[in-house]
Amino acid sequence: MSKKDDLPDGIYRRKPGGNLHIRWKDEYQRDCKMSTKGKEITIAKALLAKKKEEARLRSLDLRLSARDEERQRLTVGELIERYRPIFESKKSARDEKRFAKFWTRHLGKMRARDIVPGEIEQIRRDKQRTGLTGATVNRYTAFLKRIFNLAIQDYLLDSNPLGNGRVKHFTESGARDRVILPDEERLICAHLDPLYRAGFLISLYSGLRMGELLRLTRSDVDLRRNVFLLGETKGGRRDIAPISPVALEAALFAMAAHDEEFLMKSPTKAGAAISERSLHDRLIKALKAAGIEVKPATEGGITWHATRHTFVTRLTENGTNIGTVKELARHSTITMTNEYVHVASDVNHQALRDLCEGVNVTELFPKPQRPGGHLKKVL
Repeated sequence: MSKKDDLPDGIYRRKPGGNLHIRWKDEYQRDCKMSTKGKEITIAKALLAKKKEEARLRSLDLRLSARDEERQRLTVGELIERYRPIFESKKSARDEKRFAKFWTRHLGKMRARDIVPGEIEQIRRDKQRTGLTGATVNRYTAFLKRIFNLAIQDYLLDSNPLGNGRVKHFTESGARDRVILPDEERLICAHLDPLYRAGFLISLYSGLRMGELLRLTRSDVDLRRNVFLLGETKGGRRDIAPISPVALEAALFAMAAHDEEFLMKSPTKAGAAISERSLHDRLIKALKAAGIEVKPATEGGITWHATRHTFVTRLTENGTNIGTVKELARHSTITMTNEYVHVASDVNHQALRDLCEGVNVTELFPKPQRPGGHLKKVL
């Protein structure tokens, strides 16, 4: 009688001197047994190896089928969550979180493999119409493109709807939002509803970005230190913005106007803030009512972001030190601050008038003898 230990694992006899049997696990990890109908150990080994290989291949097919099913139903929101640890570990995590929230809101429930370039392009153009520059919209797009590329690397997707030039970058020509003149400010305020007017003045007189304004809550208004408590900076510290007297009155009005947590509360959804799109639409409506031409920022039109450009420019026009302007605008560099400075045309002309003060033009040029004078000859 052969001892059990004399036979390889998976090969056995039911009775001494009997035929050899084999034992293995199938693709579902169930025990399987069969007789070799013989006593040759070589045949038993070969048959066992064959059965194990067949089980392995079937198991592989099962795993591939499960992955295919996952690939079929994987949504954009699930992709973003899958790779959240990667982008949240970056220094620019604050921006990445904002991009993730934006794309989750717009595409989160859609299957990733069903996304087409046209859908992304429409969302990008809508975003640009809210006043963001082409460069900023490009950053939103680059984030989503990166998420799809990571999915391709992990064999979750076969293609990237933003890849190979399918979605073109907006031109980053450096076109700037124009400055809001005092007369335009008064007209816009007159045609904004009170709560939106409060938000407009907070942005205009404390330099808050649109996203910062919409995230502002009652607990973010620190009246003891007279600052707005904003989110974390890229460096991990808590960002603050000093509250100007005008912005303070606007914030106090907003807090007294309703009981919601968000200062810019949604008119339809309790516990939520209004959307960027809604804020943009209200501004466009006020511009039209005020008789101010509505144009894109690239063509010199007023957008919500123009309030921030105006904030920086007015500080500069009032003679504020550029270093102080940088701190109030919460820019990382003075170079960035300089990009926001636009000296308004009326201030330019006043500067030229001051330059020429004391120069007697009539003594330099004799009075023209004919109507039209010098200009008639030039024109």
